[in-house]
Amino acid sequence: MEKIHKAPLVVISGPSGSGKGSIIAELVKKLPMLGFSVSATTRAPREGETEGINYYFLSKEEFMDKVENVEFLEYEEVYDGNFYGSLTSEVNRIRESGKIPLFDVDVLGGMSIKGVLPESSLLIFIHPGEHALDVLEERIRKRDKCSDEEIKKRMARAEKELKYMRNFNFVVINKNGGLKKAVRDAKKIIEENCLPERKKRKKLLLLSKALLFALFAFAGLFMSCRASGPEFQRHELMKDSIMVEFSENDYGKPNLRITVKGSRHYTLYFDRDGMPMSGDDYQFYKIPPLVTVPKGNPPEKGFTYPLPNGLPDDFLITVESGGKYEKIVLQ
Repeated sequence: MEKIHKAPLVVISGPSGSGKGSIIAELVKKLPMLGFSVSATTRAPREGETEGINYYFLSKEEFMDKVENVEFLEYEEVYDGNFYGSLTSEVNRIRESGKIPLFDVDVLGGMSIKGVLPESSLLIFIHPGEHALDVLEERIRKRDKCSDEEIKKRMARAEKELKYMRNFNFVVINKNGGLKKAVRDAKKIIEENCLPERKKRKKLLLLSKALLFALFAFAGLFMSCRASGPEFQRHELMKDSIMVEFSENDYGKPNLRITVKGSRHYTLYFDRDGMPMSGDDYQFYKIPPLVTVPKGNPPEKGFTYPLPNGLPDDFLITVESGGKYEKIVLQ
């Protein structure tokens, strides 16, 4: 097996129809330090695909020879009985050119890479948002000519893959019509975690925040902590109102309460300082990546989330409606 040097690599995974291919295509354009890792496959080339650009097209015999010689970082047999895999030689080719390898692999492939290179892999899970399976099925039917039986197989696989979200470092939401935001989120994650100068600036920023926090605490200006029930400021979004506040349950634990008035369609994203949380964070803090309030809901609709573990210090809510965004921050 060709030795893989310890250095950053980016893995983007998600169920079929999540839009990971579209996001990766934009990331390669916007981040020149990324080098796309071309996978090998045993399936036949499709119209417009080029050898060495889209895939390395191998016979099953050639592919299995490489498996036998341990030339794959990961490989898997997927839907149609064909094999796909990531070559170690491809990873080193990209790194020798001074770039960071970027992988487009399925969810189990991402888990395999994490298992081989846990300390140097940045794993990003692409999630289609609420009603995930319905959204994925709709996208696949529009994109591919699949039989109902094939669709059924893909949906069964997608249902299993969605459960792996918590094992990824970050989750990016790519809802219908939200590709630009998904690309921005993924780009920021990569910049913050893979570029040394960005990581250094982030550490300095966090240090500055910590010092300011200490000064406020010393001066007696910081009156309460998040776990004891801070209040959010009320925001007006296009003449409709959104109230975000804390309350306490019967056990003295905080609840996050969101009340929406008006008949517009809203999407509320829960993140950390404008960057999506990791899957582990969403699990730990017991909150979803986003909440969608459909258009034409009753005059007032509320959501309550118990917060047994409080919230992170840099918690932020971003509200989207009609393509416009507004942030809700602590007073």
